Amino acid sequence: MRVVVFGAGAVGGHLAARLAAHGPAAGIEVAAVARGAQLEAMNQRGITLWIGEERTSAPIHATDRPETLGRQDVVLVTLKSSVLPAAASQLRTLIGPETTVVFAMNGIPWWYLYRLDDGGVPRPDLSRLDPGGVLQRAVGLERVVGCMINSANAIAEPGVIRNSPGTKNRFTLGEPDGTISRRLQTISQAFERAGIPAPMTATIRVDIWDKLLRNLSTSPICALTGEPIAVLGRHPELFALANGLMREGLAVCAAYGIHIDLDPERAYGARPTSPHKSSMLQDFERHRPPEIDGLLTAVQEFARAARIATPQLDAITALVIEKARRMGLYPLRAVEAQRSQNDRAQLSERADSMHCGVMVTGYNQGDWERLLAEDYGRPPAVSDAANMDDTLDLGELVEPLGFDSIWATEHYGSAYSMQPNPLQYLAYWAGRTRRVDVGTAVIVAPWWNPVRLASEISMLDILLKGRRLHLGIGRGISPHEYASLGYPIGESHAYFYDVIGALRASDGAERFTFDGKVYKIPPTTIRPQARHKGDLTTRIKAAFTTEASARMAAENGLGQMFVAGAGLDEMTAQVRRFNTIRAGMGLPPDQPTTLLWMYCAETACGGRGRMGVLPQPAPRGATPLLRVEQPGLRRHSRLRGVPQAPDRRRRCGRRGPRGAPRHPADRDSRRDHREDQNAAARPQPGDGGHPHVLRRDAPSQGGEEPSAVRGEGPSRGAGDADPDQPGVAGGSSSAA
Repeated sequence: MRVVVFGAGAVGGHLAARLAAHGPAAGIEVAAVARGAQLEAMNQRGITLWIGEERTSAPIHATDRPETLGRQDVVLVTLKSSVLPAAASQLRTLIGPETTVVFAMNGIPWWYLYRLDDGGVPRPDLSRLDPGGVLQRAVGLERVVGCMINSANAIAEPGVIRNSPGTKNRFTLGEPDGTISRRLQTISQAFERAGIPAPMTATIRVDIWDKLLRNLSTSPICALTGEPIAVLGRHPELFALANGLMREGLAVCAAYGIHIDLDPERAYGARPTSPHKSSMLQDFERHRPPEIDGLLTAVQEFARAARIATPQLDAITALVIEKARRMGLYPLRAVEAQRSQNDRAQLSERADSMHCGVMVTGYNQGDWERLLAEDYGRPPAVSDAANMDDTLDLGELVEPLGFDSIWATEHYGSAYSMQPNPLQYLAYWAGRTRRVDVGTAVIVAPWWNPVRLASEISMLDILLKGRRLHLGIGRGISPHEYASLGYPIGESHAYFYDVIGALRASDGAERFTFDGKVYKIPPTTIRPQARHKGDLTTRIKAAFTTEASARMAAENGLGQMFVAGAGLDEMTAQVRRFNTIRAGMGLPPDQPTTLLWMYCAETACGGRGRMGVLPQPAPRGATPLLRVEQPGLRRHSRLRGVPQAPDRRRRCGRRGPRGAPRHPADRDSRRDHREDQNAAARPQPGDGGHPHVLRRDAPSQGGEEPSAVRGEGPSRGAGDADPDQPGVAGGSSSAA
């Protein structure tokens, strides 16, 4: 039996140690998925478990790239529910046709409602536990086996797990439908032979609630006080609060026909004395996302569905969430959870939640003064190479901060945006990240040979190892870029649609030909063949403003992309018009991609003030969001290219945001009038707008307001992004 422990932390390390030490004799081949210092220690010294004075130690194969392990018989998932959805794509790589996935975790599991007899009580909304259904798609409900953990563990040091004395160390297994299946028996017997007590139960949900009620009444109190469970014994008021939380949980259980013989006084004794720190407290101390949804908000959802009042639970949940938010451990990511079932049913598999990404692009903003003066005899104050190093350093934050994607644009010969090949740039990030998708906003189609572009897209799709490339493709806007590359800007329309057509012809075909207005492609094969062959060009996005161009975009299978500048009302109206056109063609509603300017400031009020919502300076007592001392930044950090807090007086001068041309070569040309207008939509010297935030695939059903464009942001003129005009479709310059 091939078993992988997915998430070898405290509990996972306990199981991994026993399986590694005793599994081979029981016919079990075990591996572990871990990260950081834990991973390094396990590969160097193996895994060690201390239960009292009893030591268990064994070597184990550990990795942070589960796709290298191949298909498994059993995947034992011990990740916390707070980080589980982000690991869905990695879980998928371990699952074969006969794989069983055992979820050993605290709290209400994401699969809880599967085959549940709710006794006529309304079903709670548990979508927060599996936002967008990513786990269900990756795993499949039919593969799930539940596991209730009765084992208190902590990581004493990397690679060393210490089990708290007095715990039963029992891992109860159960099928969601209550049967004692053959696979359940096989796993239980194998684990028992490896020294892991793994009894089977026909009532796994009762066991889950029994454990949950104990966590419910202790974990949030410990998290708020910063003390182990013994704090309840020292303070009668806290002990009374724990009793109240447990009684509210028992009332919720009773409403769903779950009867648990549990009394708060008997559960803890007269006065709890355990020195064990709750898992939620350990998460806060290690600055990890706590299991708030699985332990607290899920219980609230059960209570609300059954119309059970839980005032003490509601109060303590609000306090825990506020603490987590202040620490940056509970982001507001519940858009999908709040979306109606009707909306979700109309969205595609990959577009059933809002995705937020960041465009990370290189600006050598300190070089503007030299370029405007055409002082080419001296080098930039900060070299382009150093500036790009800083940009790459900044991009390292995108994935750990929880964004969904990294985006790139395309420009040549300018300090404005130094990304001549966005696919090359995104290939770098394909190797530097594990989870995030990548996107282009935009590739300028007329500057590419379609065969070369299709080949590079295919290669990048392979490098992403299952993640997705989201294509925004435009026609460009800058005369000097067209001139320097030797492409006629007056023929950009024909080039654009030829490239689109050739990309579509090549996508999914072993061999293809193309006969367009510009390109005549003989029988040709794109190699290497992409992972998502046949699906790479199904969701290409472009920007447009007129009904004629919207109709042409719909006819060519293009979706809608908004670049910075359009106001909320304007974008809403455009979405309505475009989806009306699509409906007339028998096409489903399109989900727009929006690029919005965001502003960084020391306070939330200061940031809103930049957007004209609140005045600056920020009121006294405003909470600092990010404090950067410029001298220290320049001395101790590599982020030299990050715009510093500007002198507001400078912004009122002759070289304000609307006055600077994008490139000296275009400055004196009458035909650059449109470009100068579009320059207002991008950061200029003295303008602190940075970085850009892309939101992808927000709902836009028919004439409904797109949630992707809700919220506050600067309303700047982005110029004409009509594909029927020399401006961009998707606005290469406007989008970056």
